[in-house]
Amino acid sequence: MLKILIIEDSPDRLDFFRHLYRFQNSDIAKNATSAIRLIADNNYDLIHLDYDLDAGSTGLEVAQYVYASNIKSLVIVHSENSQGVEEILKTLSHAIYIPFSFLNSNNKLSNQLKFLLGQPAKKNLKSIRSLLANSHI
Repeated sequence: MLKILIIEDSPDRLDFFRHLYRFQNSDIAKNATSAIRLIADNNYDLIHLDYDLDAGSTGLEVAQYVYASNIKSLVIVHSENSQGVEEILKTLSHAIYIPFSFLNSNNKLSNQLKFLLGQPAKKNLKSIRSLLANSHI
C-alpha cells in the first residue's frame, strides 16, 4: 500500500483524488502549513502538489520544504497555474508535472496512469516514472 499526501484545496479535485486513491493510505492537506507538518511527521511514497492553496499559501512553500529536507518522495505537480508550476519545478528537479486536466481526462495515457496510481503496490512507482518519462504530456 502506498502512503500518499494530497495537497489540494478544491473540493471537486479532492473528490477525484479520494476516488483515485481509495485503496491507498492517503492524507490530505489544504494549505502549506498543514502539508509541511504532515511531511515532517510521515514518510510519503507520493506527494500530489497543487500551487494555489488555502490560507493564501502556495505549493512553492511546500516544494521549498521538500527540497530543504531532502525528501525523496515522488512529487506530482498537478496545478493548472503555469507560473506556479514553473517555480515548483525549478525548486524540485525530481518533480513531475501532470496537469489536473490531463489526470481528469479519458485518454489512453491518462487511463494507464490512473490505473497505476490506483494500484496498492509500491513497485508501481517505478512504472509510473517510466510511463511519464516516455510520454509527452
